[in-house]
Amino acid sequence: MPAGHPRVPLVLEPTPLHAAGRLSGELGVPVLLKRDDLAGTGLGGNKLRGLEYLIADALGRGCDCLVTGAGPQSNWTMLAALACVRYQIEPHVVCYGSSAADEGNMRLHRWARGGCAVHR
Repeated sequence: MPAGHPRVPLVLEPTPLHAAGRLSGELGVPVLLKRDDLAGTGLGGNKLRGLEYLIADALGRGCDCLVTGAGPQSNWTMLAALACVRYQIEPHVVCYGSSAADEGNMRLHRWARGGCAVHR
């Protein structure tokens, strides 16, 4: 997104860089690893950055719900649901494919259900 677009804070920035000493030595160049797993909410640094703009846009338009979808174990849908709940937007997750209702992210969707509706 270009500078100046509204966004809500979801990422604890800046995420740290860690030196990969052994890999740097092996390759002969400095290698740094960006730790987006330390971004704050869940494990989705790059996904959260996109959601900062999507949630801000939804709020700016006066939306009261967000509908998104992916496979049942999608990290995107889980992070979208958490971001929605945080900003009092009702999340609706549409899942395709099959997965047990109490596996991984499907279980997390139920726990985050401060209004997270899961549709199959």
